[in-house]
Amino acid sequence: MASLIAHVARLAASESLGELDTALAQALLELHAPAGVAVHVPVGEAADLRWFTRLQLAPGAAPVLAEVLWADVGTLPPLDADPARLDCITHCVAVHSPPNGDTPHQSVLPLRSAQQTVAVVVLTAPQAGTSTIVQDFERLQRAWQHRQAALDAGSRDSLTGLPNRKAFASDFASAARGGPPAPAPPEPAAPAVERRRAAADHYWLGLVNIDGFAHINARLGHLAGDAVLAQTGQRLVGLLRFYDRVFRLAGSEFVVLLRCPDGGAASSAFERVRGALADAAGAAGPLALCVGYTAVQPGDSPGAALERADRALFAAKSGGSLRVRSDVGLPEPAPAGPAGPPPPGVPGMAPGGGWLQ
Repeated sequence: MASLIAHVARLAASESLGELDTALAQALLELHAPAGVAVHVPVGEAADLRWFTRLQLAPGAAPVLAEVLWADVGTLPPLDADPARLDCITHCVAVHSPPNGDTPHQSVLPLRSAQQTVAVVVLTAPQAGTSTIVQDFERLQRAWQHRQAALDAGSRDSLTGLPNRKAFASDFASAARGGPPAPAPPEPAAPAVERRRAAADHYWLGLVNIDGFAHINARLGHLAGDAVLAQTGQRLVGLLRFYDRVFRLAGSEFVVLLRCPDGGAASSAFERVRGALADAAGAAGPLALCVGYTAVQPGDSPGAALERADRALFAAKSGGSLRVRSDVGLPEPAPAGPAGPPPPGVPGMAPGGGWLQ
C-alpha cells in the first residue's frame, strides 16, 4: 500500500483533471478501504442544478470517468435529491451519514478549488474513523488544489480567461467521439421534465470572428481592443449553455463547440449569438461578427474541422450581408499538386535545369 506522501506525489504528477480525480479516489480507496469512491459535481443551468457523477471507483475495478459534454441533464438527480451532498457543498463541511436501511454509511467530503467548493467526494462504507478520513482528505485536497490550479492556468487564455488551444484539443476529442461513454452505475433519476439532449444530438464547431477588429485597435488603441476581446468572450459564455464550450485560439477569432440536434438548430443558435453580440453595447460600439461553422464528425480531427469552419467563415465574410454560414455546399479545396521545377530564370535553378545545391 502506498504511503500518503506517495499519493500526494501522484496527485502532483497528474496531467489532466480526470487523472487528478482518479489519483485522489485511488488514494482514499487504499488508505481507508471503502466499498467505493465517487466524485459528484453540480451541473446545468443556475436555476436547475443537478448532480453529475464525474468519477466512480471501486476496489479492483477500472475508474469510470464520465464527460460532462454529453450529460443528459434531464435524467440527473436534482441537488436536493441527496441531502447529505447538498449540505456538504452548500456549507463546505464534511457530512457523515450513518447506515439507513439498504444505504450503508457514507462520508461526504467537500472538494474545494482555490475559490469555492466545486464537487463532493463520497466514500461508501469506509473502514476508518471519520476524523482520520477528514485529516487525510485535507492533506490530499491541498495537493489536488495546487495541481488543479496549475492545470487550469495552463489551459486558459491569459487575456480573456477562456479555455485555450490546449483545452480545445481535449474537449474537441470528447465531442468527436460522437456520444457519451459507457454509463456509470445508475443513480436515482429525476423525472425528465425537459430533455436537454436527444439521442441524435452532436456537436458543431463555429468560428466567430469580429469583423474589422484591426480598425478598432487603430481607432481606440490596443488596450481598448483587448477589452473588446475580453468582453466578447464573456458574452459568448453567457449566451451559451453549460455543455457548450467557448475558446480563444488567437487574434479576434473565438471557437465555439455547440451541441445541437441538426444543422437548422445550429444555424439558428449561431445566428442568435451573432445578433446578440452585434446588438450589445460596448466600448467599441456595435460589433460586426461573422460565423462559419461545420458539423463535428465522429473521429474528426481539430485541424480538419477548423479548416472546414474557416472556409465557411470566408464564405460568410464574402457574402456581404450573409454573416452566418456553414460549410455545406462549399467546394472542396483543390488538392495541392506535386511541386515542379521553377520556370527558367528563377533563382535557385542551375543553367540547363536542375537545382543549385
